[in-house]
Amino acid sequence: MRPHKKLDDYIAVATGSARTKSLFKQHYNPSDTQRDIVWVEKDNTENQLFCIGSSSVSGKPAGLQVKASHDGVSYVLPTIQDYHYPILYFDLSGDWGVVNKAVMTGHPGSSLIHPDEIQHEIKHILKGYFDIIVSLFRGETTIERIIQDARYTGDSVLGSGVDASEVTSQSKIILPPYISR
Repeated sequence: MRPHKKLDDYIAVATGSARTKSLFKQHYNPSDTQRDIVWVEKDNTENQLFCIGSSSVSGKPAGLQVKASHDGVSYVLPTIQDYHYPILYFDLSGDWGVVNKAVMTGHPGSSLIHPDEIQHEIKHILKGYFDIIVSLFRGETTIERIIQDARYTGDSVLGSGVDASEVTSQSKIILPPYISR
């Protein structure tokens, strides 16, 4: 793959985030089952990046589906054929190779992207946040303590996540019966 200077004219936008809802209303679509991320032109956010082979007359906007799991075999594989876009899979337990091999064997038309191809640090950040959630579910910490720790350590990402979370009448928290490591 060759980098192209034109790609620098675009920014990634999360289709279901509260920030997108306030800054890029036209791209806010939390029920989009295919694309968690779209790319829009910096200078004209109405314009989306198209997939290779598309034309200005008819084309398929570029997109990316994002998955994170400790068990990609049972979480990613059963539905991978349902996605038309590549899947960026954050393997929180290090099972990327196993999942990728199963995708290549059973679903050769699907595309799985390793997180290191995008940014290595994101996986480690996700793993850290996962550990915080596990600690919360196990009763080892409280939400108040998590917020205090985020303020103390200057974790603006966690703080803004709490501030930007959108509570609606349809919000749900599904707690597993247990969490094991």
